[in-house]
Amino acid sequence: MIAGKIVQQNPLILIASTLLRRLLVLTGVIAIAMIILLSIPKVRHGIFLFGLEIPGIVTHFVLQQYVDVRRFDKALPWLERELDLINWFAPPRNKLLPGLIDNTAYAFERARFPEEFNLFLPFLRRLVKSHPDLYPARLWLARTLAETDPASAFEHLEVATKLSSADSMSYRIAIALALKEKSGLKLKNWCDRYHESQLGGLDPMDYNNFFNSIGLREMALEVINPSGGSQIIENRGIQLGGSHAYEFILTKGVEVRNLRLHLGVVPGIAISIKQIKFYLHGKSKATFEKNIVLTTWSGFHLDDGRILTMSRDGEIINIHPPKEGFGAADKIEINLRFNRLGLASPAPCGEKSPL
Repeated sequence: MIAGKIVQQNPLILIASTLLRRLLVLTGVIAIAMIILLSIPKVRHGIFLFGLEIPGIVTHFVLQQYVDVRRFDKALPWLERELDLINWFAPPRNKLLPGLIDNTAYAFERARFPEEFNLFLPFLRRLVKSHPDLYPARLWLARTLAETDPASAFEHLEVATKLSSADSMSYRIAIALALKEKSGLKLKNWCDRYHESQLGGLDPMDYNNFFNSIGLREMALEVINPSGGSQIIENRGIQLGGSHAYEFILTKGVEVRNLRLHLGVVPGIAISIKQIKFYLHGKSKATFEKNIVLTTWSGFHLDDGRILTMSRDGEIINIHPPKEGFGAADKIEINLRFNRLGLASPAPCGEKSPL
């Protein structure tokens, strides 16, 4: 009888024992995880950053179901929820924002028709209101208002050019609007600004190119010696229109094997290299102006010798040496021409051939 009672209690004892062991294992795992998180900051930081990516990843996954079939009415509530989360988390800017920018661009840049753009209007108004200094949001809202409220569109374009005056997108929208309204005064105003503005470009929250920025001011010449070492000399004096000689003074004279010109420029710039001069100890040593062989990181080479920039991350021009080599130099002077290309045809901004 007593033995029978013991047998009946065994299953409960086994279940309790199993639960206790699992609880102890789970407690041990949690304790180890806490020790790792507290003692290794990089792991803690990595997990935190990964957690911040989750809302954007989830939203993008859902958007794919609707955007590809052009159901923007179904996609927009998910963008609204992501914006709500960002504004609740830590307005006005935080690490969640880049995910929303990417998701909004993914959806908005696939819209093509007025009725589709209009669906975005309430969301974009909220986005601009909560993040007024967000350059892409100003552009998206201006493009959406272009059909229904041109005056408001111009107001947002004015703000956009203050945030980033070198990028072409605000001028594209403004020039198209001026042509639509047949306003010669607005057309001239925006055309002049387009050809003269050089500061800033598309400015995400995290931008890590060679110059940590993009615009129409900065470039650097990388001078590579025969052993593979290099000197990098910056020049922040890029000028639009006309040919100009840009000087790069080396810290010491070296035998030059190769040259690489790093350019922090926005897309849509035509670049011409007219001449390269080498100096050593104050004397001109060599001049190169014909048959200069050039290759680029991502640009396109036109038949007239110009290079057309395409990347939003700047451009790199490789200047290859002639058969006899470049020789030695302690100063290099490059004659360059930078021109903005037109945004419409036939040339409403009066663009002339840069040749």
